[in-house]
This record gives sequence, C-alpha cells and structure tokens, in this order.
Amino acid sequence: MFTIKKAVELTGIAAATLRAWEQRYGVGAPRRTEGGYRVYDQSSIDEIMAMQKLLDKGWRHQAAAAEILLHRTTGQIPGRPVAADSYAELSTAFLAAARSLDDEMLGAVLDIAFSRGSFESVVDTWLFPTLRILGQEWIAGNLDIASEHFASNAIMRRLGTAFEGTAAGSMNEKVVVGTPTGSFHEIGTLALAVAIRRQGLGVIYLGVNVPAEVWVDAVNRNRALGVAISVVMEHDVSTAQGIVDELNRSSIGVTIAVGGAFASSIQHATLVLQGGISESAKLIAQSLRAKK
Repeated sequence: MFTIKKAVELTGIAAATLRAWEQRYGVGAPRRTEGGYRVYDQSSIDEIMAMQKLLDKGWRHQAAAAEILLHRTTGQIPGRPVAADSYAELSTAFLAAARSLDDEMLGAVLDIAFSRGSFESVVDTWLFPTLRILGQEWIAGNLDIASEHFASNAIMRRLGTAFEGTAAGSMNEKVVVGTPTGSFHEIGTLALAVAIRRQGLGVIYLGVNVPAEVWVDAVNRNRALGVAISVVMEHDVSTAQGIVDELNRSSIGVTIAVGGAFASSIQHATLVLQGGISESAKLIAQSLRAKK
C-alpha cells in the first residue's frame, strides 16, 4: 500500500489531480485508513498510469475514465486498438453491470459504445443486438426483473439525452413518432426519433400507448408530413392498423411509415421500414423531400 505522497512519486501526477480523478471519475480510487488517510494499492497505481497514457494520446478525460472503468470488468488493457470483438466485450460488460446494478459501470459502457461510431451505427450494430441478449438472459432466468429494468432505463436516459442534444430540424418537415395503443416498447421508437432528427427533420415525439385520434390530431395541428409507428409485437398489429386507417381517412397525403418486427403485417402504409434505424430514417427523409 502506498501513501498519496508515494503515489505522486510513482506516477508523476500531482496529488490534487489524483484527488480530482478519484472524486469525478472513480479512477485510481484509494482505500482509507482508520484515520481517514488515502492509501493506494498496485491496481490503483496501474489505473492512474493507464489514465495518464490515454490522456497523453489525446483522449478526453471522461472518455478515458470510462475506458478505465470498463476494463475493470473485462480485464483487458485500457486504450488498446479496437478489435473485431470489442462490441462483444462491451455487451459482456453491459450485462455484468446490469446484473450488479452498477450505475457507474453501465454509464461507462454506454460512454464507450457511443464513442465507437455514429449514433445510428452504434444503435444498429451494438445496442439492439445487446438488448436482444438482455431479453434472452431474462427469459432464461439468468437476469432478474430489477436488472432488466435498470438497464432499460439507463438506455432510455441516454437516448433522451441524444434526442435533446440533436438539432430540432426543419419545422416545415415534421414527422410524428410513437407507438400504438397498448404498446410500451419505447427504446427502438426513441432511437428512430433521434435518427430522424439527425436527418434534419422536425420530430413530434408522442412516446408510447398513443390512441389513433391523438395521432390524427398531432398530424393536423402540426401540419406534419409524415408519421413513424412502431409495430414491435404481434398484439400491436390491430391497433397500429387502426391508426393507419384513420390517418388515411383524415390526413391527406401524409407519409405513413411503419417499423418493427410486425410492420409487414400492416396494410396501406406508405413505407414499411425493414432495415436498421439509419436506413429507416434516410428512407423517411427521402420520401418526405420527394413530395416537395
């Protein structure tokens, strides 16, 4: 065990910086003696050194700290080149954080995942496959309901931040987005809303469990050019079909896009979205702009 004075000597990093990394990021966190003094073990020193190496390579503090925290779980070397299996490792770490209800670790995993590529590519390539694994683990009894809800809500918060952080888009090209009555599967719907915004379109996000009359009112009041309806489960088909039929009767010329596992069961929609959110958002944007 090393005192903070010795830790400074070993790492070459000022004591104030060591305290800041501990308090802000949880990196290099020491133990405390009965008298309240910081003492560092070798693993803390290793984390501090790894953090400094990442910063020297140009990493931002938050991203570097997230990388360090992730690799506590995976046991890999922080800052190594991205390998073909890196998303698989992130999924493993994500599930471990969910099982232990470790908010700090889960946040670190999400930070790293969304730093690997564009929002759309991360959602399509990593987030959705990881959620499928999460669901399979829950069905198999390897994950309890608290862990599943904990992970899902962390993702929803991250997607909400992404939505708010994306420019509002054109108010002359609005799309109403949500799920039909009785549908509460929101992650894919909100992710698509973010991707649509990133195409420069305006988004009226209604959320989940939205009745047909609300869709029609939202379209007409906002002069929306399109809607995107999630049809995730088989029991969503009838209510989604009712929305599509009501929109076709009440809203002239609106582009009706349906996506999700059971989207192909819907009749008289303008677009059936069968790709990922990147392709789907582009298809909606192209369809709306082709009208002008």
